[in-house]
Parts: sequence; C-alpha cells; structure tokens
Amino acid sequence: MTRDEKILEALTAWQPQGDGPHSHSITLDAPGAAVGLTADRADVLSCELRELTATTGPSRPCTPAELTERAVTTASRVTGLLEPLKVYEVDATAGQALLRSATPTQRGDRLFYYELILTGHHAANLKRYSSGKPKTSRENVPYVLTHETIAKLADDLTRD
Repeated sequence: MTRDEKILEALTAWQPQGDGPHSHSITLDAPGAAVGLTADRADVLSCELRELTATTGPSRPCTPAELTERAVTTASRVTGLLEPLKVYEVDATAGQALLRSATPTQRGDRLFYYELILTGHHAANLKRYSSGKPKTSRENVPYVLTHETIAKLADDLTRD
C-alpha cells in the first residue's frame, strides 16, 4: 500500500462525533513519520481543517541551501490547494522556510491565504489565514479539503 493510500484509508475510517476541534494522527511507514490533523469537522469525503502537520521522522537540521531547495521543490509539488504556494522567506538561523499563497483569494474586504512552514528536512505545518484589507490582524480560518486531496498533500509534504 502506498503512503497516500494509507493516509486515504485512515481518513475514511476517521469519523469524529460532536463539536470540534478534533485531532487525528496517522502514523506513516518510517520511524517518527506521521500526519497530524486538527479539524472542526470530518465526514466520509472531506475534512474542515484548521491545521495539517507532517513529519518525515526525527528532527534533522539542514543547510540553508538544502532548506531552500526543499522549499522550492515543495512549492512546485503542492498543487491541490486553492492557490499555488510561493517561497517567501528562508530563515537559515531558525532552520525554517515560509511559503504562502502566491496570490491570496479576496472575498469582500478579506484576504484568504495558506501559510506553510517547513522546518529542516523533517516537518511541515499548513494553516489558512484571513486578514482584512488594508492589512489588519490575521486569524486562523478553516479550510475544506477532500480526503483524496489531503492524502496527496500529505504525501507531497513527506516525500523526499
């Protein structure tokens, strides 16, 4: 069974009841590799996510060049979101790269965008935010993805 098939199977079986948020962790094939979800709701087809995390294993630092390469590769690989991702910053000191929606979605006077933080070779954290226009404080907002999209996204984020 491939990694995305395993994730899809685990998501289909996950049926939390009642008000969220609900958390779910899916252990992958490598030691320490997992996908974590925080969802307001989940059903047989989709999840209303607040956050998706992915780890490929134990913490592994990387050089600034390796982190930049990971960020660029990830931005081009992740294709299932409403907006494509763009590398905004690579912080070699912190060992993190910041990717955001290349062009945020505008609804009324609000902007909506994804933010993906990559840490070293081993971790990724995806959230969606909304902020006012002109820019005011931002808030974490839910985003709906089908199970198939989540499985592909998680596979994209955990692939070397």
